[in-house]
Amino acid sequence: MDVMELKKNYGELVFSDDFMFKKVMEDPEICKGVLERILGVKIGMIKYHETEKTIKESEKSKGIRLDVYLADGKTRYDVEMQTTPQIYIYKRSRYYLGVMEEDSLKSGQSYSELGDNIVIFICLTDPFDLNLSRYTVRDRVEECPDYNLGTDTKKVFLNVSGDMSKESPEMVSFFNYIARQEVPDGDELIRNIDQKVDFERQDPVGRKEYLNMIGVVNDAMIAGKAEGKAEGKAEGKAEGEKLQCIKYVCNMRLNGQSAEEIACNLGENEDEVRGICDAMDMLDISDSSEGSVNRIYNELKS
Repeated sequence: MDVMELKKNYGELVFSDDFMFKKVMEDPEICKGVLERILGVKIGMIKYHETEKTIKESEKSKGIRLDVYLADGKTRYDVEMQTTPQIYIYKRSRYYLGVMEEDSLKSGQSYSELGDNIVIFICLTDPFDLNLSRYTVRDRVEECPDYNLGTDTKKVFLNVSGDMSKESPEMVSFFNYIARQEVPDGDELIRNIDQKVDFERQDPVGRKEYLNMIGVVNDAMIAGKAEGKAEGKAEGKAEGEKLQCIKYVCNMRLNGQSAEEIACNLGENEDEVRGICDAMDMLDISDSSEGSVNRIYNELKS
């Protein structure tokens, strides 16, 4: 979740805000319509695996949370809304795709039963700085690029701020709605999305969920800052700031945020945040107590 979103009232959320995006995409007809518009193909009946599902490959692997994770027959889709620039967005997409493929093949199944997996990132800023509105990345044979590998597995990055001259009028309308909440006449999908946003803004259940989520995140921020300041006085400014950062990262990660999201929300170096997360995994840390924070700190120093 973008830290700027936390400053919004529930009634101000738009489709591109993480919380509202998940709420709107819970509607199967809207979700199906969004996928069909982005991919330009007909989608069958969709089945949600779980919105913002956490997938763990193994006991030692890094868990990930998928924004909208669903399947259409043998094809699985993960749709992510990315509101802030991410340096490692391509590596993140590779990891997501790998974990989805691991999750889609049950023990004992043949590799022939492995379906296609598609990861879609809807980005408000250009992920690769080439001014394209769309980046589609597939596996290919370098020596024979036209050779068909028989799979539609791919990663799709949409850039709302890119050159849309090659996009269909329907996709331009979709981009404009995400960027500026423009609702064109005669576009049923955009109208349905906008009506769903209005409905969710007035839903007391959704409002309560949003306020509870903000409370959890803010509590984590306050707890991390307070303890970091106290420890900083006792152990020196530099060490105290490091302990504060570790405490903050622990709280945010235990509340389901990825290293990328934490780094973005905190304004910290992503490699440093990932190092803290890796130390949490290695030490099997499941709380943000003073003892756990000190264990991580000592591990990072060694």
